[in-house]
Amino acid sequence: MGGLVSAGVVASSQLVMGQNDVRVWKAASYQLEKLVAGGYANLVSGSNTVQGYNTVWTVTGTDPKKVLLVIDRKTLSGDIRPDTFVTYLVDPS
Repeated sequence: MGGLVSAGVVASSQLVMGQNDVRVWKAASYQLEKLVAGGYANLVSGSNTVQGYNTVWTVTGTDPKKVLLVIDRKTLSGDIRPDTFVTYLVDPS
């Protein structure tokens, strides 16, 4: 019976971690879309709180521009860990 309870706890933890991953991906996607919508010429480094997550992005290069997006998230143990996303954007003109 103890093994079944342990398996249930592990499954529950995995479910919560998966939900957190989806939330972080949505926040990153949202912020990246806002940056792109602002126009290539206006793409500069900055920070924001996106859907409750502290988010910082660094823009380097000229064409393409490299966008390094870092989102702080809480782990199941309550620690804060950064998730990092990198993308490259080319001048559309």
